[in-house]
Amino acid sequence: MELTKPEQRELPPVDQILKKLKRVQEVWVNPAKINTGRRVRQEFDRVKLDELKQSIAADGLMSPPYAMKYPEEYKGLANFLLAGERRLRACKELELPEIPIRESEEELSRLEIHMAEAQENFQRADFNAAEEVAMKKRVHLAFVAEYGEKKGRTKDEDEGWTLEDTAKFFGETRQNLSQDIKLASVLEESPELAEMATKEKKTVLKAKIRKAEQRVKV
Repeated sequence: MELTKPEQRELPPVDQILKKLKRVQEVWVNPAKINTGRRVRQEFDRVKLDELKQSIAADGLMSPPYAMKYPEEYKGLANFLLAGERRLRACKELELPEIPIRESEEELSRLEIHMAEAQENFQRADFNAAEEVAMKKRVHLAFVAEYGEKKGRTKDEDEGWTLEDTAKFFGETRQNLSQDIKLASVLEESPELAEMATKEKKTVLKAKIRKAEQRVKV
């Protein structure tokens, strides 16, 4: 999935943010001092994690995690993880004293942090269905929080962020994004469906939810 900037208005400097996310330097840090925070990803395949550990032990860390440096240490932590939690977990389990990371050269806003996580994980196709829709909802809400929500129906009525803008950022249709955000809300309220979403493909999950809704209506 290719992430692109919206074309319809000049409102947000999305292209500038994407360029900012590319300004990184490689540094060596103690993995135990990287804060993972509250992340979208909840499930980690144990077999794949063990395979990654074997690869890192044999060949080193080929793709360093992406992190932001705190202006000052926070509760003994020096960096905040932006992307690469599975790689970081593998390094911690290997008890490596230092690892290379791609460190942002600047402090990032909440929106920029969400964009960084989405960009890397969508490009690597690392999310399952539940994580994908949750990330899309999180990014959309972050855009709205940053730029405000556009209420009017025409370009000239007012400024603000729309669902169409987020859809263009993700390179997909408004309808598909709207369905994904609704699905994310459903999964937040239903732990049973959320568990299913970690194993099912998104299209299959949506079909099951639609069938369930039809049975309720009947």
